Amino acid sequence: MTEKLLLIVVDDEPDIAELVADTAEMAGFEAMFATNVPEFLRLEKDHSPDVVVTDLCIPQMDGIELLQALSDRKCRSGIILMSGYRGRYIPLAEGMMDGLNLTHLGSIEKPFRIAQLKEKLQEAAKWCIENRAAK
Repeated sequence: MTEKLLLIVVDDEPDIAELVADTAEMAGFEAMFATNVPEFLRLEKDHSPDVVVTDLCIPQMDGIELLQALSDRKCRSGIILMSGYRGRYIPLAEGMMDGLNLTHLGSIEKPFRIAQLKEKLQEAAKWCIENRAAK
């Protein structure tokens, strides 16, 4: 039996974090969520997720700093970025990901449609399966 793909989402808005996690489960992932950076970093370290979905504007550490922390940890997860500030931070973060040796699986601007999120998560699941097969 194949091990289920794991996704962890971090968003300081609990309703959004839970919605993303629930949608990820509909897309075939096992999903966990955190509403703050310390909790997320603990989950990421303990569980090594296949995919991370992160808001770019979160207290304690902005998304750019969080991407740097994931790079420092040599994170191999695929990463989906989210932002609610008319996407202003998304291009900056996307531009940094290669230099940080992180895998960018896509970006979603808030507010998003569930169908849009589910499509992005299905693409991420496909990437995970192909990535596992290539190993």
